[in-house]
Amino acid sequence: MSRKPFSTPSPRPAPLTNVHPGGALGERIRRNYDRLEREDYRPDVVLKDPDYPWPGDMEGRLTLALTLLEQVTGRPARYLPQLLDRLPGAFNEAGYLGRVATDGRHDEQQLAGHSWLLRGLCEHYEAHRDARVLSWIDAIVRGLALPARDAYAAYPHETYADLLEGEAIGQIGRVDLGPWRLSTDIGCAFILLDGLSHVYRITEDPAVGRMLDIMAETFLELDLVKMSLQTHATLSASRGLLRLAEQRRSTALLDEVRRIWRIYWTTARTANDANHNWFGRPHWTEPCAMVDAYMTAMSLWRLTGEAAFLRQAHRGAYNGLGFAQRPNGGYGCDCCAGAHDVYLAPQEGTYEAWWCCTMRGGEGLARMAQDGWQTQGDALYLAAYADAVARITSEGGSATIAQKTDYPFGGDVTITIEEAAGEPFRSIAFVVPEGGSATRVVVDGAPVAYETKDGFVHVHLAPRSGLEIQATFSLSVGAEPYVGGLDGGPHVCLRHGPLLLGIDAPTTSDEAAERVTLTPNPKLEPLGNARYRIAGASCEVRPVCDHYTLDPEAARHDRRQVIFPLKEK
Repeated sequence: MSRKPFSTPSPRPAPLTNVHPGGALGERIRRNYDRLEREDYRPDVVLKDPDYPWPGDMEGRLTLALTLLEQVTGRPARYLPQLLDRLPGAFNEAGYLGRVATDGRHDEQQLAGHSWLLRGLCEHYEAHRDARVLSWIDAIVRGLALPARDAYAAYPHETYADLLEGEAIGQIGRVDLGPWRLSTDIGCAFILLDGLSHVYRITEDPAVGRMLDIMAETFLELDLVKMSLQTHATLSASRGLLRLAEQRRSTALLDEVRRIWRIYWTTARTANDANHNWFGRPHWTEPCAMVDAYMTAMSLWRLTGEAAFLRQAHRGAYNGLGFAQRPNGGYGCDCCAGAHDVYLAPQEGTYEAWWCCTMRGGEGLARMAQDGWQTQGDALYLAAYADAVARITSEGGSATIAQKTDYPFGGDVTITIEEAAGEPFRSIAFVVPEGGSATRVVVDGAPVAYETKDGFVHVHLAPRSGLEIQATFSLSVGAEPYVGGLDGGPHVCLRHGPLLLGIDAPTTSDEAAERVTLTPNPKLEPLGNARYRIAGASCEVRPVCDHYTLDPEAARHDRRQVIFPLKEK
């Protein structure tokens, strides 16, 4: 472990309002924000009737995304005020959305949906300190969440056959058991750990704390793989546990999330670092879970200092979420590359999961912009690279910093201090790309000494207006074994730094004949921008993260071979 958790303050991301992304990330954010202001996300569409099977879900995910996006872009969310103004009129007599149960059972989709509503309202309250929002949060907690406390202690620890035939949108009511109405999104009741832990961080309400203890105890007893839990639910719950662990400085909870993360990363991950929708049932991916995975990995890095978590976050951001964003800015489900064959393609029928994933994509993109800028003590950590301007403040002063980079396609990063007052930091730490190394660091045109530690290159300097720092890194390129268990002998994936590379693979009547096979240690001839020609194969590979740049019709039929069988010697 790079540092003992909670022994010192962990790195903290810069406020969202202080980061202004440009380049590819800025374009992704713009497209997603534009998508979320189209007609199908207007208040009269999003506010559902009481019989909608996921009450609170769309309302919450949209509030969450818009609240974050308007902060990171500085562009007011056009329809968010109307949505919030109309929300109280949709509440039932108990103060939440949907029907009030009269049979003594708790609907886990209703609880899960309200977790997103709580998250959205908590983020909005923290940004604007709107007292009416805090009153809505309290009503949801008192009316819906706390009454389910004892039911969580009785949550079933086994799986029922009727729950194993779910679709991309979970269905409720196939199994009613004890105090529960269960969903085909198995375990989704525990998504509430995320929303409720956010409430607890704001209010420190002892009753909420006691309920979180019961929920955590039950969740940590579940056999994720045997029960075939939904990975989205698992990772959302894990983020809630991390928030609680950080608030309470609990190494025990942190270790439990590390255990869950290892299970996810080794058993429920696709070749492009996305997710299997359920443990043990790799039918499709779900960007909601990819956002959860990215945020979980980033939090694990912050709390432990282990660079491996940061590398995993980068992979998930570029290869999973990078492919899953559509040209219109939305997000959709893909096939589970490597679970059944060697191809990556959008999932038929869920090209855009507008009812959930497009909105969660907004949160993921905002966090990616924010997470690149972290401060700890007197150090500024650049935990990811993207064109941006950020304002860094501390007790010692402030600085406005511009970043230009060609990462992840190249290894050049340039930091320019546009304005500085005082001494907001005394060193800058540049994250070392996966498999790469620093080749040089230059300050105002002169090479300087640096220290490599815990996955970062550390440069000691005092910021001043006009100062320019250039860091150059090598990026690893080549084949790595694919360990997903496909039949037919050994397979490899091709990577450029964190990026997964693939070959266009149109559907043919004889897929086996069209499948590209490679010799061990294939030679990749660089073509620029992380594109390569495979020597002896007469084909070109390129990063899968360019899906959102394609023509919309071409994107729907995008299909890449991303896993390559090795030829027999």
